[in-house]
Amino acid sequence: MSKCFYCLGTQQLLKLKCQHYICQDCLVENLQNLSKGTAMVCYGSNKNVTGSDETNCGETISMNWVNQANIDYDKIEEFDSALNDIHYKIKRATTCNKCKNHFIRRNTSDVRLSCDVCKFDFCFICGNQWKNGEGICGNGCSNEDPLITALTTRSSVTAKINLSNQEIVVPLARLCVNCGNYCERQASSDGKLDRCKHTHCPRCNAVFCHACLSLYNTNTGKWPFKCSGTEATGTTHGAYVKCSLPVAPTQTKEDLHEIENRLLFQ
Repeated sequence: MSKCFYCLGTQQLLKLKCQHYICQDCLVENLQNLSKGTAMVCYGSNKNVTGSDETNCGETISMNWVNQANIDYDKIEEFDSALNDIHYKIKRATTCNKCKNHFIRRNTSDVRLSCDVCKFDFCFICGNQWKNGEGICGNGCSNEDPLITALTTRSSVTAKINLSNQEIVVPLARLCVNCGNYCERQASSDGKLDRCKHTHCPRCNAVFCHACLSLYNTNTGKWPFKCSGTEATGTTHGAYVKCSLPVAPTQTKEDLHEIENRLLFQ
């Protein structure tokens, strides 16, 4: 009998892409946790699906699947509320200042928006009516996401980190390669990072390399070999080993838009 991987219940089940099941109550609860910064991951047993060893699935539950989930009417209000929280958190949703209609940006790089209901053209950044043609809105705002502004402003600030007895220069600020969150590390007075090369994202709990931007694989419990220099497992392994990959360049707004769009449509 099919069961929810989360609570082991058998009612109101939804089938995930990984072939495991989650019930509607647990989906809503997971969405609420996701809006607070906790990643939504399937922990179903692979043995029940593939007959392999008893290991957890670990596959991320994509927002594309969530958006298409067939939710019963009595759950829809909680579901929509949690989903809207997530859309607002990653700056994809907004509200029209004229008619108060709530809608989703089709692309996270869009700054000039047109309300689906009243056709009011306005600036996503300042919320005021769009006065000019293409380019800037004409209201005196920067027409740039504050996160992008912070990333641009801090792009030239670097720090040093000691890896394999060599001082490596890295950008102080990075975007989480999993969710796009702005992550700026602390540096000491002499310009050195406060700890190892691994950075923990407080929003999605992902761990990535601040130097080469490799992402820790939660499914295998391993870092890419070119980052860690070893096949050993664990989030802290290889933390002070120089990457075989070069230091990744400073990220840009294009990197942010790519990450955010992947998050919703993977």
